[in-house]
Amino acid sequence: MKEARRIWQRFAALPGASLDGVVGIASEHAIAGLIEVLGRYRPRRILELGGGIGTLTYTILCTARRNGLTAVPGFSLVTVESHPFCLEQLSKNLADFDGAYRVVPNTEELRARGETFDLLVVDGGGDLGNDLGIQDVSGSLETGAVVLVEGGRIFQRRLLEEWYGHRPHLTFKSQSLKKTLRSQEVEGVACENKPYHLLVFEPSLRDRWVYPAVRRINRTSIRIQRLLSRGKG
Repeated sequence: MKEARRIWQRFAALPGASLDGVVGIASEHAIAGLIEVLGRYRPRRILELGGGIGTLTYTILCTARRNGLTAVPGFSLVTVESHPFCLEQLSKNLADFDGAYRVVPNTEELRARGETFDLLVVDGGGDLGNDLGIQDVSGSLETGAVVLVEGGRIFQRRLLEEWYGHRPHLTFKSQSLKKTLRSQEVEGVACENKPYHLLVFEPSLRDRWVYPAVRRINRTSIRIQRLLSRGKG
């Protein structure tokens, strides 16, 4: 998807995106997945855990503006971020969207006020220094909510299952055929095109049919690619 590629290239070249040539921002594949989720479910109340320098925040705001979501009554985006450097970069990188989102240091106030969300994006936002934890979002997801987890984040996904596993839901992992991403603007900067995971709560009949089919196609494509790679070797 060209838009996902454009966003990744833009943020991969910004301060804080990489350390020693390794990019730490959300992958192009996750960006594309988020764009698809926004178009399919058209959520009105979005919570992002881990704003970072704004890669997925920008993705949400750009897509919501283009799709008309920002004009829907009650639309809101809250991103959880407390690191001073990231807060400074968020303000710079999202200057075109000033006033269109809200930044909070944690989820305590949100939970105290009973705020709920129909889309949760997990891209960090842990309660531990190494992102192994996760801000408490128990009781914060509405019926039919969708959760997109960027990358693996096994510990965070386990906590989400503990909090919400009693509710009907399906899980979906999407991997990209493109394994490595390289910045076109900064030489030597690259990263793995990490997968993303979806949790869809109270899934519709369409969801129950589509995601298993897409999962099979994705796995088959990965296997074929691996076989072709071995053949070339």
